[in-house]
Amino acid sequence: MLWEENMTATASALRMRGISKIFPGVKALSNVNFTVEYGRIHAVVGENGAGKSTLMKILSGSYAPTTGTTEIAGVEVQMRRPADAQKLGIRMVHQELNLVPDLTVAENIYLGRMPRRRFLVDRQAMLRKAAAVLKELEAAIDPRRGSVICRSASSSSSRLPNPIPPIRVSSSLTSRRPA
Repeated sequence: MLWEENMTATASALRMRGISKIFPGVKALSNVNFTVEYGRIHAVVGENGAGKSTLMKILSGSYAPTTGTTEIAGVEVQMRRPADAQKLGIRMVHQELNLVPDLTVAENIYLGRMPRRRFLVDRQAMLRKAAAVLKELEAAIDPRRGSVICRSASSSSSRLPNPIPPIRVSSSLTSRRPA
């Protein structure tokens, strides 16, 4: 993966330079720089409307920047869609959780990117991978269970994890959590 191949003492894990985003009639970001160093926790802090979520949506591939560049481990990359960011190990944890109630925990974790064998969903691989993610998060949740059952069990189990990436982006750590 790009991270391991290019990790050096001088390269940053992530560098966004000169990022601007203009929507019709609104300049959401203007020449923003953001650097993430290896092994550190970083926060983007600001008032409502400051552009934090817009910057994170650019990083996670939901929006394309109007101007600017993004580098991962010193290599310039372009993320035109969330799948591009996911391939690079960047995933967005959205502040609003939407579960598909008729799916299992594993199916909700891998929704939109289920492991495949030939043209079919590889259910065994999906369950195995979901169980590994849940174990790493120390979440005592059976990936075969229905998501509605898990959501109502406790607030800590109401947020299903994505497979753990090198960079996790959360648009809000202070958003209202389900009780």
